[in-house]
Amino acid sequence: GLSLMFILSVVVESRAAPGDPSNTADVAPPRIVVVSEARYPEGATTDASVTLEIVVEQDGSVEEVRIVDGDAPFAGAAIDVARAYRFEPARRAGQPLRARVRLVVRFTAPGEVANR
Repeated sequence: GLSLMFILSVVVESRAAPGDPSNTADVAPPRIVVVSEARYPEGATTDASVTLEIVVEQDGSVEEVRIVDGDAPFAGAAIDVARAYRFEPARRAGQPLRARVRLVVRFTAPGEVANR
């Protein structure tokens, strides 16, 4: 099993000076529009969560994926699935922006759902 939690921790990459509050003012965060399903890693037997930092480009594609927290083999599976996502990009005043977001991918060991 798999569940996703999209953390609205958005950092807009613009030309505003660091610390300038206008850097994230009036920004609509990116929205996931295409979700790919992660596979539970073969040989794993526990539940796990992986936190990723994703760079979403102005066209909604995923440019970078970085592990913030999580262990193998779950981290690799989370990266693979995140690369297949497609987003509606972040926007300010209707203009698409490049943004960094955090995404938590939760894996549930097979069989546990039926036992709950």
